[in-house]
Amino acid sequence: MSNQNIPSKEQVEAWTNEERNRVARLLHETAPPPVSRSPRRRALIIAITALGALLLIPWTVYLNDSLPAKITSHGWRLAWVGYDVGLTLIFALTAWLVLHRRQLSVILLTIAATLLTVDAWFDVTLSWSTNEQGASLLTAVILEIPIALFLLAAGLFILRRIIATVETLRGRSAASFSLWSAPTVFISSNSYLKSNKKQ
Repeated sequence: MSNQNIPSKEQVEAWTNEERNRVARLLHETAPPPVSRSPRRRALIIAITALGALLLIPWTVYLNDSLPAKITSHGWRLAWVGYDVGLTLIFALTAWLVLHRRQLSVILLTIAATLLTVDAWFDVTLSWSTNEQGASLLTAVILEIPIALFLLAAGLFILRRIIATVETLRGRSAASFSLWSAPTVFISSNSYLKSNKKQ
């Protein structure tokens, strides 16, 4: 295509929203995928996660029946200090990624929220029926769980903005979509695409 056939910025700015959406849809439908799709990799991920969920059910029942109610561990201090060091590093890296507006911040925000929730869980359950039970429960309810929910909400907000931007560039409405039904960027969902073409 010659440069004469490519509209200028001024011409594009004069287009209506419908005209822009039509061109964006056409570009999206005719452009080659930026990455190669891998059905085998997707199937492997589904198999591993589904199998993991199935195997953990009897394993959890077994642990509940076999583990002792009390245990003394020589690695107790190392386990908790190491965990908190890891949590500190995750928080620092998350702050850096958010500061520099990196997309990886979505993953790190999710990891930080998860680790903080796990921290609260073990703090409360391992201090149960001890002198530290009240403080652990209070810390979990007032600090750890609310912060974890905030971080998770922040990650979901960024993810929603990313998907909305992609949908806009594809020429589809980004006003109403659900994170639960939105497909991954490079894996097309026929039903999803058809429903959006009607908008």
